[in-house]
Amino acid sequence: MAESVKEGLETNQKTLGLKHHSAKDVQRDLDTARTRQQEYQAIRAEAVRVVTPALKAAESEVRTYIQRTRKALGDHLGEQWSVEWSEAGYLNNSVRMPSTVAEREALVKALASYLEAHPEYEVSARGVTAKNLEVVHKALVDARQASREISAKQKTAGRVRDLALKALRKRLTSVLKELRMLLPGDSETWLAFGLNVPATRVSPAVKERAVAKAKEKAAQKAETKELEAQRKSLRTQLKNVGKTSRNNPASGAGTAAGESGVALSV
Repeated sequence: MAESVKEGLETNQKTLGLKHHSAKDVQRDLDTARTRQQEYQAIRAEAVRVVTPALKAAESEVRTYIQRTRKALGDHLGEQWSVEWSEAGYLNNSVRMPSTVAEREALVKALASYLEAHPEYEVSARGVTAKNLEVVHKALVDARQASREISAKQKTAGRVRDLALKALRKRLTSVLKELRMLLPGDSETWLAFGLNVPATRVSPAVKERAVAKAKEKAAQKAETKELEAQRKSLRTQLKNVGKTSRNNPASGAGTAAGESGVALSV
């Protein structure tokens, strides 16, 4: 729509005498809205294609190393929770996998510190070392931070885009108001702006009333037609009774009575 309004202004602004808005104004607002939309989509694409997958990968890696380390420490600390496990970072009377990312982040850091203090519990063949745990911990910290940053950037870009779209809509609305003051409702010039001719538009309420009126008129016509058919049938019956009476004089009295009965019933 914005493109059509801009083209309409380029062709008709001077002729119509529009003073408050120009094709350049509309083009500038349109370009700004498009740029802000592109910026928002670029950030969103980065979040979907880069940041979110990296976060998921880091979370998965942390879970893997927590499981490996718990199994390795189980050989020394036992399979059930004890006070010794709390030193390793299991503080909730359980050696189960923590349910939240933040808890898993804290645990893998505690496990790295524990193995650094107890290098005899490391299992290099399985990657259970203080150094490896520090690496996966840092990867998760960085991935979570990147996720928070991209989320904030996306929200900001979304607000900026929405403001640009609002400015463009305001511009188009103002152009429309000015056109209403300059153009008659039946002018074909409305079409040059990509707009419908106001005089040709019918509101839904008007359409509904027109349809209801047409249905009512059709029903009345059908009723009238049915009544006419009934009258025609009755006239035919009366005519046949008269013919029977003339052709059979012996039954005159009865026929007369019949005719009288028919006439009275009519």
